[in-house]
Amino acid sequence: MVTRATLLVFLAACGSRPPPPPEPVAAKPPPAKKPADTTRSDDRKLVILVPEGMSNPTVDAARALNTYLHDEAKRDTTRKVDPATYEVVDMKLVSDCQQLDARCLLAIGEEVRASELLYGSLRGTGKKLEIELHLFDVNSQIDVKWTGGGDDLKACAKNAYQNLTHPVQ
Repeated sequence: MVTRATLLVFLAACGSRPPPPPEPVAAKPPPAKKPADTTRSDDRKLVILVPEGMSNPTVDAARALNTYLHDEAKRDTTRKVDPATYEVVDMKLVSDCQQLDARCLLAIGEEVRASELLYGSLRGTGKKLEIELHLFDVNSQIDVKWTGGGDDLKACAKNAYQNLTHPVQ
């Protein structure tokens, strides 16, 4: 027969005591630190847009100039050049731009994840070409312009690239 005293002893044994202290748990190691950003500030992604040619002869010259600009950029150790070929007209469509202004350049830069955009245009016929190139810094929105011309596109590309990306102060 269960008496009141037996029931009290039973209840006391079944949980009237405070719970035991939690067992020690090994401290969690602090979260791993992210490695320091080792990207140098001069390690920038450069995207070259094929310069716009205004007529058939300049379209071919623009493609040749684009190749020479890529060749120059590959030698540049302070930037990572995107090897892809981007046409201005296509990038304007993708970015829903009517004209190649700062808003459009920002949208293109975001689309291709670029730090800098090199773009421009060619005018003229035959060997007499007028070249205008720009280097647009996507972060600061600074646009640097270079103009030149001549019949030696390789020399123009070298001169333009050097003056735009490594200007003498």
